[in-house]
Amino acid sequence: MKQERRKNILVVLNNFLHDIATGLWLTSFFLGFEINRRWGGHDLTFNLITGIQKFLFTIWLIALLTIILTGIVRKKTYTTYLYGVEIETGRKKVLIVKHILFGFLSLGGVYFFIKWV
Repeated sequence: MKQERRKNILVVLNNFLHDIATGLWLTSFFLGFEINRRWGGHDLTFNLITGIQKFLFTIWLIALLTIILTGIVRKKTYTTYLYGVEIETGRKKVLIVKHILFGFLSLGGVYFFIKWV
């Protein structure tokens, strides 16, 4: 009983970390894009903007790695702990589309980072 409770807590914490990392990942991507759009072309702010973009890219990369690692755990535990098998089959299609979209956003983030810095 105690082992099961501990496992449930770890699954909830993993899912929480996955969701927080996803929000941080998207925020750092769009914030970097917006900073570059507004102030990227000015000579006076070039060094400052470059430093901020490198920092945001580091945050973006750490968040992306966290998403991948916690996503692996999430995939293995979702059917058992959160949903039944019948719901899981319908959810797969939505997850595939979501991950393709996030994949393109990741590639876009790398492209814009290389372009900016």
